[in-house]
Amino acid sequence: MKVATELKKRKIPIVKIDKSLNKFDDVILFPEKLEKANEMLKKIGLPKI
Repeated sequence: MKVATELKKRKIPIVKIDKSLNKFDDVILFPEKLEKANEMLKKIGLPKI
């Protein structure tokens, strides 16, 4: 129980990054969705702050 309360008090979460996911860095997984999103950005543009 002591470990659980210590983890809850931390401001920075403990995250382990899986290195095997690096094989997807340069792969487009959803080309249709990417094309649609790029078209919308061309027409509408980025939101103004």
